[in-house]
Amino acid sequence: MVRDFWRDLKGTITASAPMAGVTDAAFREMLARYGKPDVIWTEMVSVAGIRVRGEENFENEMKFSFREKPVVLQFFGADPRDFLMCGEIAERRGFDGMDINMGCPDQGVEKQGAGACLIKSPTLAREILSAAKEGSGGLPVSVKTRLGYSKRSEMEKWFEAIASEAPAAITIHGRTRSERRKGSADWKAVGEAGKIVKGVNKKIVILGNGDVLSKEDGEERTKDAGLDGYMVGRALIGDPWFFTGKEALRPERIRAAAEHAVLFEKIYGETEPFDLMKNHLAGYMGGFDGAKELRVRMMAAKNAKDITNIAEGEGVLDLNI
Repeated sequence: MVRDFWRDLKGTITASAPMAGVTDAAFREMLARYGKPDVIWTEMVSVAGIRVRGEENFENEMKFSFREKPVVLQFFGADPRDFLMCGEIAERRGFDGMDINMGCPDQGVEKQGAGACLIKSPTLAREILSAAKEGSGGLPVSVKTRLGYSKRSEMEKWFEAIASEAPAAITIHGRTRSERRKGSADWKAVGEAGKIVKGVNKKIVILGNGDVLSKEDGEERTKDAGLDGYMVGRALIGDPWFFTGKEALRPERIRAAAEHAVLFEKIYGETEPFDLMKNHLAGYMGGFDGAKELRVRMMAAKNAKDITNIAEGEGVLDLNI
């Protein structure tokens, strides 16, 4: 029987958020090397895409290293039959858990009836959860969602519905779908949603998400809201040291940028454009004198060799690659 890793986690649980175009295998490897959270999430993968195009066309999205474990594969979609199939894929490929995105506000995702759109269809969401659990061979199935679709008053009905299917964990972003990224994440409301879930099933792990700026900030928000842990997204870009609380210095940031670029090319070769690294490189180049000038030079790079040349020119020679 597959072991539920969530039951082994102690203290304040930390997690990295799934981010499309960001949390690829190279990014997750950097996290695992420099500041691994308790749980790492992949980018989200389309269950309908796997059904139509075939599992083999999603190899890049489903790559992971054992250094990342426990690692959770996130899916999005709207057909329970697809989740039944993809649960089996997650288990067979050696992932430690399977997550269902029920909070993404992207228009393309919602057109499929998936992501945040499921908040408006609690019955379908329950059917999807049930199918995923059936297909996953005992892997713990979790959910990432929001406070509601358009208003907070939807919380009780929504969270009682998904809690009734007993997912292993629920991550709650502190905004509704309509708010997207506007305003500040409402962690008080996240705490209230967590109480609704615990009222149905005390065993469900509750993580908060939204606007966490530091390790200390995450721990404080978690404690104040009465949650089990927190998930971090955008703040991790260019900061694989986040969960250690470390403030990386100039040479460390340059070295990590070069290491990340080499990892990206090693893992993806010519299957993914190097431009996908630019967001990460910009993230590393901050918080020190001369960062702006270095950022401009890195943005002009065409490959990892260009980045390592810049690093060596800056006197950073002991590259960990």
